[in-house]
Amino acid sequence: MIDPPHPPPAPATPAASPTASAHPGSPSSTATQSTAADQSGGPDAAAVAEEEPTSTAEPTPSPTRAPTAPSPTRTPKPLTAEDAAPCSIGQIKGNVSSKIYHVPTGGSYARTKNKVECFDNESDAQAAGYRRARN
Repeated sequence: MIDPPHPPPAPATPAASPTASAHPGSPSSTATQSTAADQSGGPDAAAVAEEEPTSTAEPTPSPTRAPTAPSPTRTPKPLTAEDAAPCSIGQIKGNVSSKIYHVPTGGSYARTKNKVECFDNESDAQAAGYRRARN
């Protein structure tokens, strides 16, 4: 038995152009709307996209250093009578020329030797018109 020949495929019809005058609800209008929806992803594609889980990468926190005690810029050495000269150990030295006073823990205390006035405390040095050294 011989199969009857299959009918030839129907010729492709061009899609309706957006400028075509189609009435809402007509078959050509519906075809145009569904074709445009299919090409743009359509409402079904948007629903599928919403359902897919998206991975959100959380920013990695930057490493923080553990708080440490502030380290001194220099190691203080014990005061000697030579460092304090011409004053007694623990007294404040005031430079007569510059009107700057140096405390025993200050950086320039041991170097201050000439033209020095000795004070027992900072209040006495300030009352005499001296200002504290910045180092």
